Amino acid sequence: MLFESPPLNIFPGLNDLQESVTLWQAIRF
Repeated sequence: MLFESPPLNIFPGLNDLQESVTLWQAIRF
């Protein structure tokens, strides 16, 4: 699944970054 993500946040902005990358991938592919 595209929106599958680990519950642990190692970095504060990791979640936002992951969402941005997922969105970008969803739009691109």
